[in-house]
Amino acid sequence: MKKAMLTLLSILALFVVSLFVAFRVPIGKSQMVTAEIKYKVVDFDLSLHGYLRDVFEKIGGHRKVNLVDERIPSLYIAKSSKDILSAESPWEMKRKNYTVVATFKVWKVVSGDYCATLVDTVHVAHQPVIRK
Repeated sequence: MKKAMLTLLSILALFVVSLFVAFRVPIGKSQMVTAEIKYKVVDFDLSLHGYLRDVFEKIGGHRKVNLVDERIPSLYIAKSSKDILSAESPWEMKRKNYTVVATFKVWKVVSGDYCATLVDTVHVAHQPVIRK
């Protein structure tokens, strides 16, 4: 019984370390990206990779940000930075006729996804992109 429990814990630990390596270890150099924020009302990724990534990042205190930029459609940033980008609801922004353009320091991680830190934000007189 002890051996089975030890084996199970070892497999679980290996799984968690693998997720950390896949979703947090950068490959290559970071780059600066400036893009408009895309607001998604419902943002579900039903793939196993997307689900694991979302759960892993939420546990780590990160949130997904969608961009209008086709090269980098989404990335993960700290929750406090996400709160800066979403200070008002997209519909309130639409009523006031402005959107947010943000500059990020972005790096690609082992899984092929992107992580970032928020560098700067600018409010631009333009209707926000809102998707369902």
